[in-house]
Amino acid sequence: MSLTWGDDSVHTIIGASPKEYHRAGFFGSSSAGTFMQSVKRMVEQRLSRAPLSTQLEFHQSHDNAPLLVSGRDLQQKQVDYVLPSRRRAESLMAIYWDSIHVLYPYLDKAKTQEAYDNVWRGEGSVSDEQSFLCLLNIMFALSSQIIGSPTATDQEDPGHTFYLRAKDILDLMGTGSVRLVQTFLLFGEYCQSTNEPQQCWVYAGLAIRTAQSLGLHLPQTSERITDAGTKELLRKVWYGCVLMDRMLAMTYGRPCMIGPRTGTLVSLPAFTNEGVSQNAALGHLFSGAQGLPTTKFYVSRLKLYEILHDILFYFYSPSTEQSQPIGQVYEKYFGHAQGQPSVLGLDRSILEWEKDLPDYLRIDSYSRDDAPKSTIYRQAVVLHQIHLHVRLMLLRPVLSSFITSDFHEQERSNSIYNQLASRVFLQCSIVCVQIAQEAIETVHKMRTDLGSLAPWWYNVLFLYTSATVLVAARLSPSVVSELSEESIVEGCHKAIAVLEGYGTFSNSIKRLVTTLRLLYNAVPRQYSRLRQNPSVQDAVKNSVNNAQAHHANVRQNRSSVDATDGSLAHSQQSAQHLTDELEMLSQPDVLWDFDLDFDPTDVSWLTTVPFDA
Repeated sequence: MSLTWGDDSVHTIIGASPKEYHRAGFFGSSSAGTFMQSVKRMVEQRLSRAPLSTQLEFHQSHDNAPLLVSGRDLQQKQVDYVLPSRRRAESLMAIYWDSIHVLYPYLDKAKTQEAYDNVWRGEGSVSDEQSFLCLLNIMFALSSQIIGSPTATDQEDPGHTFYLRAKDILDLMGTGSVRLVQTFLLFGEYCQSTNEPQQCWVYAGLAIRTAQSLGLHLPQTSERITDAGTKELLRKVWYGCVLMDRMLAMTYGRPCMIGPRTGTLVSLPAFTNEGVSQNAALGHLFSGAQGLPTTKFYVSRLKLYEILHDILFYFYSPSTEQSQPIGQVYEKYFGHAQGQPSVLGLDRSILEWEKDLPDYLRIDSYSRDDAPKSTIYRQAVVLHQIHLHVRLMLLRPVLSSFITSDFHEQERSNSIYNQLASRVFLQCSIVCVQIAQEAIETVHKMRTDLGSLAPWWYNVLFLYTSATVLVAARLSPSVVSELSEESIVEGCHKAIAVLEGYGTFSNSIKRLVTTLRLLYNAVPRQYSRLRQNPSVQDAVKNSVNNAQAHHANVRQNRSSVDATDGSLAHSQQSAQHLTDELEMLSQPDVLWDFDLDFDPTDVSWLTTVPFDA
């Protein structure tokens, strides 16, 4: 029996042979194929006595023609031009450029619009029609999500239809191209607007891996390009991968795929003069400013996400333990152990980032009453939202530690050190809650002007995160005494009200609203009871365990719910209200996957978003 490897199998193991580099993409110095190429070049140099070039063959060729589109000669599938009506298509394109591109500038607008026009005119040629139609359909899908579909089911939703068309012609196994990276990024953005976290995570990973296969993570890949527009496009696309990676790491609580060093090797996109004229009415804000405001917004956002990466890495690692006495965790958040940045140091970095913003990207440069309906104003608002969100992520672990340690007052000592540590934790917790209140207020005041906010799917996450911080604040008498429970409760109600308004965009938002209501009503009540009488904690847990068993039976066989209801008749009185909440969750249209065994030192719900499985 003989075993034969094809060329592709060999290339999978060693990388690629020198003659295959242009087809296979970028391979780094650890690749066996790269080593073979280096030896070959050294031999050729010795024979010819020519100067040895320091660049790989991959980086020498096609100076102004990187792999923007696939150059494959393979037969592609037959693609039907299934497009909406011309009027509908024009509307969706306008929405994309006005609402999405200004926040996520991954595409070359002029070239994409030209290819789009050629499709309708049937004139000229569109490079790699299959990949362009895939890109076009996912653009339409995103634009449809911006509009929303209040009455349609997921299957009837036009955005879902465009998504399925794009997915059907997506070439996952083909040669990588910049257009493919752009397409994967937009697929990820679309899945963020649905309840598909796994697909969103996978598409982001495909974008990153494809970009790395093209060498977009290396500075020389874009630096060798002489055309300024193409150079900046490559940088924007790579940083789109960086931004998506860090955004999803925060959203899903998973590790970043791109490390801090790799994420900053490539030069940030430079500013050009494109697009300044559209903001001529705001000329008084641009004194001394250079370049395209959209690019400046993009770069400012990227710099803020650099700080976010440090926050996620140091304070949201799986080994982080928050249910410890304050004296034991003080060093983690406010010390400098093993070169780790402190909470105060990172907060200072965020404030310095804010100081460096130009006036036209500062929300306080605009009067709320007569704010202009412009792209620049929206970018200022979105940056303000992201700024609040990042600070919230920084201070939230401190609030969590303060609450859990506050429950066990007996673990505190009266030493001066612990008094000081407790005070620092308290002040950071207060600021965290104030930021959450401002975050909710920002969206609540502009709820009738969604066009000036971030996309609705970001606002949903923004509101939910902020509302859970307010729920947590109600567990700390020290925080409540500083801020007043009325203001905290008012913020919770505003967040829930706005989320209910967003319910027209997605059915899954109802799940978040139900979860918030449960947390708002049940958690503080149970927490207060256990503080007043810790001895009943075991009885409460037993009662809740009974409630869990009952809830499981209801979900398995709802027709027998009355028969199983008797198992709760003898539950402890102290857990009755929590049981009532569990009964509410037995309804068919409500899902629940949190740990229902109430533990006052477990505030994992503060850092968890209940995505559908």
